[in-house]
Amino acid sequence: MSQKCEVCQKHNTTDKDYRFIDELITPHNSQDKVFICKWCVNLSDIARDEICNDRLDPKVYYARFQ
Repeated sequence: MSQKCEVCQKHNTTDKDYRFIDELITPHNSQDKVFICKWCVNLSDIARDEICNDRLDPKVYYARFQ
């Protein structure tokens, strides 16, 4: 079973983010890493917060800037 991205909750995980992401640290990932998808891997902190807080699909988020 694939795990969903902890930022967008939309896509399957492909990477780990080791930045300290306080709002995403939970008991199951208490080692200060967040499992993320290929769409969320290179997001800035501001973009990551917008996607997470507004529950946006990162594909849609990227499309706004093209």
